[in-house]
Order: sequence, then C-alpha cells, then structure tokens
Amino acid sequence: MRIVMVPGWQAKVRGPMLNLQRRMAVEIADDARRNIISAGLIDTGDLLLSVREEGTRVYVGTDHWAPHEYGARPHTIRPVVKRALWWAPLEHPVDIVHHPGNRETAFMRRALHKRRG
Repeated sequence: MRIVMVPGWQAKVRGPMLNLQRRMAVEIADDARRNIISAGLIDTGDLLLSVREEGTRVYVGTDHWAPHEYGARPHTIRPVVKRALWWAPLEHPVDIVHHPGNRETAFMRRALHKRRG
C-alpha cells in the first residue's frame, strides 16, 4: 500500500487550525482576567489591563505579574533611586518596608490548564 498526500493539504488544515488557535487565545485571556478579578488582584488595574491576546498568543504585559502568579516570600524593600519610599496612604516617606509576601494565585496557569469543551 502506498499513501500519497494531495498537494495543498497543508493550506486546508492550516486555516481552520489558525482560527481555532485564535479562539483559544481569546478564551485563555478572558479566563486569566476572570481569575485576576476572582482572586482580588485589582488595585490599580494594571495587571488586569495588561492581559491581552495577539493572534494566537496571550501576553501579560506588566513587570509585577510573577509574584501574583507564583507567590512571594516575605522580603525587605529598600529605595533604589530616591532616598525614601512613599505611597498614597502613608503620612510620610519611609526608609525601609518589610513586605509580608503573598500567596500564589496562579491566575495564568489556571486559565491555561482549564478543560475546554
């Protein structure tokens, strides 16, 4: 027995697969956004707004996604550029902050591993 592939078969498969991959990217990005909201990770909204899909890929475009995804141990924060740290609720700048850490939320991994029908 001999199997011969018809010329042009790749194009017949590629189109529907690309559409499926694009739909999956949209679903994964939507699930990641829902996971961020359900985990209560909305402070400024930067993390939520940074989740986007481009074609067949999903991006999280902020620098502080990893501590939310994987968690962070307690650590000390010291100023790098200026001589003190300050944010809105504080009455005055501080020299050092002892961050208590945070638990893992795995918002992206849960979106990726969700069973889709």
